[in-house]
Amino acid sequence: MGKFKNIKTSHTMTKIKSPLNRTRLIILTNLILLGFLTSANSQDTLKILFIGNSMTYVQDLPGLLTNLASSNGKTIITAQNTPGGYFLSDHVADPVSLSLMAQGFDYIVVQEQSGGNIQPASPCCPWRPIGIIDSIAKANCSKILLYATPGYPETYSGSMEPYLDMQAEIIYKYTLAAQSVRGAYLPTAHAFRDVIINYPSISGMWASPTDYHPGLKGQYLHACVLYSVLYNESAVGSPAPLGISISDANMLQQTAWNQVKDSSYVHGYYKINQFHTDFSIESDSLSVTVIDSSSSMINKKMIYWGDGDSSLITPELFQDFNKVTHNYTLVGNYTITQKVWWSECDSGEVIKNISLPLSIDEIDNNSNLFTFYPNPTKNFIIIKTNQSSIELKQIQIFDTQGRLIMSNQKSMQNGQLTIDLSSLPNQLLFITLTDKNGRRETVKIVKE
Repeated sequence: MGKFKNIKTSHTMTKIKSPLNRTRLIILTNLILLGFLTSANSQDTLKILFIGNSMTYVQDLPGLLTNLASSNGKTIITAQNTPGGYFLSDHVADPVSLSLMAQGFDYIVVQEQSGGNIQPASPCCPWRPIGIIDSIAKANCSKILLYATPGYPETYSGSMEPYLDMQAEIIYKYTLAAQSVRGAYLPTAHAFRDVIINYPSISGMWASPTDYHPGLKGQYLHACVLYSVLYNESAVGSPAPLGISISDANMLQQTAWNQVKDSSYVHGYYKINQFHTDFSIESDSLSVTVIDSSSSMINKKMIYWGDGDSSLITPELFQDFNKVTHNYTLVGNYTITQKVWWSECDSGEVIKNISLPLSIDEIDNNSNLFTFYPNPTKNFIIIKTNQSSIELKQIQIFDTQGRLIMSNQKSMQNGQLTIDLSSLPNQLLFITLTDKNGRRETVKIVKE
């Protein structure tokens, strides 16, 4: 849908014919297109490609974003291929789009047909366009941002359902598509809906009551959302664009920030423009769980456990993969290294040390499975359980330095087991019992 076809970066204008014998408008900088990306200082400049149709081109979303960033002392260079009526399936067959996407932009803002026809990537359907675009983006170190369009005004002759119903459908489909490629969903449609609901008297959100394209205010709202996502800051206080009053601009800026500031984890753009990786550790005796708190859109993760084992984790469709558990077989000090990737070109690494088993203060003597007595003891410790289903697999005894000083695989007789500690010097001991089901408990015993 839409009336315009173009590739755009800025300044000089030229017209050429496409292979389909359609006129395509190309606007280039005084730099050649293939070279302009490398001319920008990557630390100070964001390079963004817009792939879509007239829903992006009308009112010039890339230009509104560029001007908004410039008014706040930031630099954005954009390019776009947004022919009127294009589907994403057209883009993945278009040499111009394919060439642009291969040039290594920081972000590719993707917009499907305005009717909300976007489909998630799926192992069953490798031909789905969002999956193809995501593969190209990852291969060229770009990140995917999905720009969800507004629903149609009910006064538009082609509208087949109420605005809110159509908007809900668009939001749902774009959210699924973003999750399927671990891309980020821009809450543009959420913000547009907020304005329509909370400010029903506002005009200019659509191009006209009979046009489904965003108007100047609607597209400026989308630019504010994108700005807030990219920089994790509000656009409130930025100069109002020509044609929008200061009060309306402030409302649109605030609405955009309200959507962005509280939903970064939900929509996948947490610290999107800062590669941040970290993890915390939870442990239960020799079982350790690494909990990832890295930036969004991580697409691969490798954990080196420090005992010779490693775990390569790639996400399944729509599945969270921020927790990984590993079971150590020996007590000791270990170095855990987590490396994560956004793409093959963009990765981060965190290294942390851990001592096993747990420290004295961390161990809880309230066992759920076993009873230990006497404690303190001189020579023997008796272990009892009243759960007939428990079958012991291993008994380990550690000293306060975490050194394994005794290990065996004795079984319990009639729910009871006696362990001889007479050969050990007087000290604080940790006894760890593991059953056949992998359940493990550790208690402190004083040998005196």
